[in-house]
Amino acid sequence: RTLISRVHGRHSTHSDVTCHAFGMVDATTSRHTPYVGIGLRLNSKLEVHAVIAGGPSAACGLLEPGDLLLVIDGVNVEGKKPMEVSHMIVGPLGSSIEITVLSKRTGIRLPI
Repeated sequence: RTLISRVHGRHSTHSDVTCHAFGMVDATTSRHTPYVGIGLRLNSKLEVHAVIAGGPSAACGLLEPGDLLLVIDGVNVEGKKPMEVSHMIVGPLGSSIEITVLSKRTGIRLPI
């Protein structure tokens, strides 16, 4: 997935639901299409637990542990569980996503 700096998503070997890369079969072509995450580990409150080194979130340089995920592609996710939003932050390699977080450090809503 792509975040602010247009850095393309990478396959991840982490088992965390928010950054786990997986494949899906495209029914029209019967090809295996890679899906990737944005390189974040989130806790049960959708706070950033870790930014995965080498992933899109690390490359954009704006996300830090403790930041709170608020919006994904225009959809408010406050109060949701990670399993309820995990499908929203994965997509085809090279696709883009817009998120808004509440920065723990500054207390400011940060659109990314």
